[in-house]
Amino acid sequence: MRRTFASLAVAAIALGTIAANEAPVMPDPVDFTFHLHGDQEVPLSDDDGYATFGKLVMDTTAPTQANPQSRQLTNYVGGPNTKCSDNAFFPTWVGWIGNGTVKGDATLTIDVVGGLGGNVEVRIWADTAGGCNDANVLPFKSVVKALPMGNGKLTVTLPLDGLDPTSEMKLMIVPTATSPTSQARFVYDSTTYKATLSFSCQPDAIDSTKPKATDGTCRAF
Repeated sequence: MRRTFASLAVAAIALGTIAANEAPVMPDPVDFTFHLHGDQEVPLSDDDGYATFGKLVMDTTAPTQANPQSRQLTNYVGGPNTKCSDNAFFPTWVGWIGNGTVKGDATLTIDVVGGLGGNVEVRIWADTAGGCNDANVLPFKSVVKALPMGNGKLTVTLPLDGLDPTSEMKLMIVPTATSPTSQARFVYDSTTYKATLSFSCQPDAIDSTKPKATDGTCRAF
């Protein structure tokens, strides 16, 4: 009998050692989509009144209203603040996300009306405040893309593999200083005009020893 109990004890210790040495459980990647929102319906614009406009919200809730929101893209060409990680003159959205890492490319899709051509630069950061000029923080990635003439869709592929936000992701669309015609109005946040930033997210491993609290999901706060 003593030998049986001793064998069971050894087996239990061995199993415990194996379990302790096992790698944390890595969940499968999940599809993740931010919907870009605003707070001024057409014909107004989210930049009407400089004192009140600023960063807009993107989250995982799809729009339900029929009338779209809008935001004007104005290129002041010779302005002093063209290198910015925060500038209320440029369309900017912030989405709260954590517990995961972007895998592969992300795709931004947004409708444009009254486009005059030229180029825009799409910039992405994780967990960045910053400002302009000396306070500018370089984005994780930026991509330059031509604006459609007239009405159309701006679709941008962003190589964001490895982007690991702790709490937020920030998207900014800016005109390039070399494209004085880079002007347009973006329309979004309606059942007809849906603007999205979509990507695959690898949830953090389920491991209580990690510095971030994790539950195996890519979480939108």
